[in-house]
Amino acid sequence: KDACDRGFSVIVERGFTAVLTSHRQYNGGCSNLLQKELSNHRVGKWRIQSEAAGAYSLLYAEGIVLGECLPSVELSDASLLPEPSQWEVILDEGPPFAIEYVLADRVVLTLRFQTVGEEDWVAVSLRITNASSESFAVRSVSPLQTSRVKADVRLDRSLRHGVDLVGLASMNALGGSYSSHACAALADSAGTRALVLGFRELDKALCNVDVVTTADDIETLRAVSLRESIPLPPRQSLEIPSLLVGAGNSLSEAMREYAGLVAEAMGSRTGPVKTGWCSWYYYYGTDAEEDVLRNLETLAASPFKDMVTVVQIDDGWNLPTPRHARVWGDWYPGAKFPHGMRHVAEQIRKAGFVPGLWLAPFSVAPDSQLAKEHPDWLVQSGADGPATYEGIHALDLSHPKALDFVRTTFECVFDDWAYEYVKLDFLMHGIQEGVRHDPTLTTAQVFRQGLGVIRAVAGDRFILNCGAPMGPSIGLCDGMRIGFDVSSRWSMPFGMDDGVVGNCNIRAAAIQTVWRQWMHQVWWRNDPDCLIVRAYGSEPEKQLFSSIFGQAFLDGLPFGLEYEEAAFWVRLVWITGTMAVIGENLAELSPDRCELLKQAFPPNSWPARWVDWYKNLNVNLLKTESGPVVVGVFNIGDETEGVAVPRSKLAIGPAWTFRERLTGETFSGSGDCVALPPLPPHAGRLWELI
Repeated sequence: KDACDRGFSVIVERGFTAVLTSHRQYNGGCSNLLQKELSNHRVGKWRIQSEAAGAYSLLYAEGIVLGECLPSVELSDASLLPEPSQWEVILDEGPPFAIEYVLADRVVLTLRFQTVGEEDWVAVSLRITNASSESFAVRSVSPLQTSRVKADVRLDRSLRHGVDLVGLASMNALGGSYSSHACAALADSAGTRALVLGFRELDKALCNVDVVTTADDIETLRAVSLRESIPLPPRQSLEIPSLLVGAGNSLSEAMREYAGLVAEAMGSRTGPVKTGWCSWYYYYGTDAEEDVLRNLETLAASPFKDMVTVVQIDDGWNLPTPRHARVWGDWYPGAKFPHGMRHVAEQIRKAGFVPGLWLAPFSVAPDSQLAKEHPDWLVQSGADGPATYEGIHALDLSHPKALDFVRTTFECVFDDWAYEYVKLDFLMHGIQEGVRHDPTLTTAQVFRQGLGVIRAVAGDRFILNCGAPMGPSIGLCDGMRIGFDVSSRWSMPFGMDDGVVGNCNIRAAAIQTVWRQWMHQVWWRNDPDCLIVRAYGSEPEKQLFSSIFGQAFLDGLPFGLEYEEAAFWVRLVWITGTMAVIGENLAELSPDRCELLKQAFPPNSWPARWVDWYKNLNVNLLKTESGPVVVGVFNIGDETEGVAVPRSKLAIGPAWTFRERLTGETFSGSGDCVALPPLPPHAGRLWELI
């Protein structure tokens, strides 16, 4: 009644009260009713509802609510600007609908809401304007923070995404908190509801979605764009990357849609996947010129000659002497390659393969000539000189001379030495914190400058990023290492993240391969890391691990994969349709493991997506998107697992017969539920519908 008396029109829709008004400014003078429920706007399948104290809610048509959301700004002194309830709040009916928060003579925040892509997605953009006469430094900006997430089903699974290959990507039950790079998602275990929050323009700044949950509830979602204390000059504005909020009935579909929206904004480089051979996972940097040429000869005389395209030399080729300390930054041949890198590239090409080379172009070792002669080209720690990150310096990619060095290096690699494929490792050094030549750029922008120089020199030659910040890499690399290092071990408790996966093992790499599959052939070609199938540890492998961890740590942790474990990895790499690169000395590999390795080739032409069924997080299900129906089931746990999944999730008829791709085993059934045969621990199966 109060609203109607004031000339407002009140409607009730789907159980939510909406007050529609032509008044643009509301700032006091309204009744409690009007302060609580003031405006309700449709954006695709979403409604944006303004609420009391400047908050807003996002309501999805199919039963998801993000209630009482607020923007925030954190200044460089770690203080927050006043809560929006203390600001003047202005509504702009649009389109697009906007909410403006005004802190008189100081700051203006402008939120805009509009449909992007399909109607399931709304873009929330935020512009911060310095309305004062003085600069202030901004640490971070958040367009959305909420402690009220509700759905018509219980969202009891959360998907996280780390910033690089060692940043954990996994599906988890609720409980605990984490900061997810660029995006995060929530779903129910039965795979019937999905909510995705992710930033779009990932070339502008590093962005996170912070998630706090208990075992029973989602306590906080906060989307944050990091501004790194860069000053905002007076009377200037800053547009942060837009936040995409999407929902639907399929998490796998929603994540692919999110990736596609980002690719529209930033570009992408997709196409036929690369296959190859890499020296690292047998030699671990001890390989010399004769080792590479000997493996080249074996490869050329083997059945793999027609299966792989690239022969890639990994780390260690630039060492002055075989056991010399790292000299990253000095990219010229060391003593182990006496005839030079062009000579080896020519031999690789004559054998019918594409020559590939490893570099860590943004990393500079203290023992390098570059560090000694040009310390000013490095990221600084302040008055103490170049900063170090686990013993390595970082190239300052905002420094013109450093960029010239990067350009000259790759003109040599691509044009003089004639390599057509490069693996660029430890690229996280490009975004390390520190003092740079140009303090006005975010680390994401600085990283793009450096990688952009390499892309310009490379032209259409293949760039594989490794150890890279993923968001800022989109559109500039052809492939991306998306998971932990492999080894001849199923598991190893090294570098544990939340006590979940460890590192340098097949199990850890498998988890990342599954939960980053949504990126593949949308942003780039996924590289799950090399194919390891051997039943033993190579001598260089054992020596390196012993030197790093100590023999006491390794005791009781056997090298070598059981056959089921090796077959697990071959099956997973094949069904995902990702890059397939051999990490074995083929001359030493047993015949049965060689036959197993062949099953990874050619890569699957119909890459799989997740099956939206998250009941048992030890068992991951994937299914081909098109072409022949193949269901992959992978048990990362230590117990035999049985899996029963609704037939509708597999999109098959009421009766079926499946045959396992490697073993030929079959099983049949009918009805509404498909009970897959029990799966041993550390095992995978590829069930083809026949």
